[in-house]
Amino acid sequence: MFEGNFPKSFRRGSIEPTVGRVVHVYGLTNRPDTPLPAFITRLLPGRVNVTVLGDSLHAGFAHQELYHVPLFDPVDPAARAAFTKRRPGVAWAEWMPFQKGQVGKTEEVTRELAARVANLEQHLAALEAV
Repeated sequence: MFEGNFPKSFRRGSIEPTVGRVVHVYGLTNRPDTPLPAFITRLLPGRVNVTVLGDSLHAGFAHQELYHVPLFDPVDPAARAAFTKRRPGVAWAEWMPFQKGQVGKTEEVTRELAARVANLEQHLAALEAV
């Protein structure tokens, strides 16, 4: 159910997964554009185990455990819909868009901080040379 050749546009998650993080799971409902929330319960090489909180109306279950689920960065909605149409019943997890945005902001701040530290180290070296 969870195996599938995913399109190249489905990029592997660039965020380091940890147990307890929330992700979106697609492919389990009759509405491919509607994600279900899930908690990461176990880390595996390139995949995760999750507990999905279902929507009884659209998913037909209250909660479900999924094993060896691939985890991707947020996928373009058109690519997601096309893949779901071709491969119904194949589930995958995605980071929520705001999570991906937070990582970008953190990386930017980290780069700026590293540049400032390098600049201060140069000034300190110049002062020590005097």
